[in-house]
Amino acid sequence: MSAWKLHGEDGRFELHGRLDFDTVPDVFAATERLFSGSGEILLDLSAVDACNSAALALLLEWRAEAGRRRRQIRFRNLPQALIAMARTSESLDLLEN
Repeated sequence: MSAWKLHGEDGRFELHGRLDFDTVPDVFAATERLFSGSGEILLDLSAVDACNSAALALLLEWRAEAGRRRRQIRFRNLPQALIAMARTSESLDLLEN
């Protein structure tokens, strides 16, 4: 069984499982799926049960990719550990909208 899953379509997605150094490369491979279509992307992270700085790097890269594609991406229900890392690195404002 995979340590993560990305469910959804039409710009609304849910990410489940772990976001860490082991899983983020595979999750990043789903970038094209996440950015297919047009309009706003809403990514719910309420089912992420573990994360580390690799997760923060992934979300910041997705934010940058959205900018390159002139799309809006919104992250919902960020795990507290991710919020703490983003706050420490002074990047929380890049994840909140």
